[in-house]
Amino acid sequence: NGEHSAVWILRTAANGDQSGVPGACVFVSPTGQGVTVPAGAETHVDIVNNKLEQCGTNLAGRIANGIQVTGAVGDPTTGTVNIVGNTMQNTIRAAGACNTAGINYQFYSGRIEHNTFTNVVQGCALDVAQARPAAIWVGTRTLALPPVQVTVRFNDIQGNAFAGLRIGGNQTIAINASCNYWGSANGPSSVGSSTGTDAIVLEAPAMTPTPVYLPFATAPIAGTGATRC
Repeated sequence: NGEHSAVWILRTAANGDQSGVPGACVFVSPTGQGVTVPAGAETHVDIVNNKLEQCGTNLAGRIANGIQVTGAVGDPTTGTVNIVGNTMQNTIRAAGACNTAGINYQFYSGRIEHNTFTNVVQGCALDVAQARPAAIWVGTRTLALPPVQVTVRFNDIQGNAFAGLRIGGNQTIAINASCNYWGSANGPSSVGSSTGTDAIVLEAPAMTPTPVYLPFATAPIAGTGATRC
């Protein structure tokens, strides 16, 4: 319908479990709670330089993420969601109160760059309907949704159980995930179907492509402003 919508979320601090549904500090969706975009509109959202701590909990009925970017089959909304320069961190939690993801990016296109994820996902994290534990989840477990087109670069990813980056089974596009720091000068702990701290994990089906993760940063890079590594 030719409508356009632009939203900026800048330099805020969120601390504490979110009591509603979804259990996320920032939620972007064509409909529902959070930043809601009119159906059929083209939207542009920039989530920049925020400090997000203790966001979301894995309790019944909650979507437990720091930032949730979601949509549903048939949603006509298009546009970009950029997540840049944010810091996410959680303290050790008990079972039943753990984040599934720092960023759960299921819809739209855009950039995930220069963010820091420290201990966001811990060993007590649980699967949810559309995602599995990872500092950054890209895509969805709903194969009918189109793949997202997003770059994941220049991020510091360390201390995250199960996966640093996890690619959903609906993804048919190999995303650019180069120049990230994976908590080690040796890069991600593994790449493939096996989970591991700060690993890159590919979900079934087999068509899910391996991200372009080389070269990787050998030291923290998120706060440097680098454009290459």
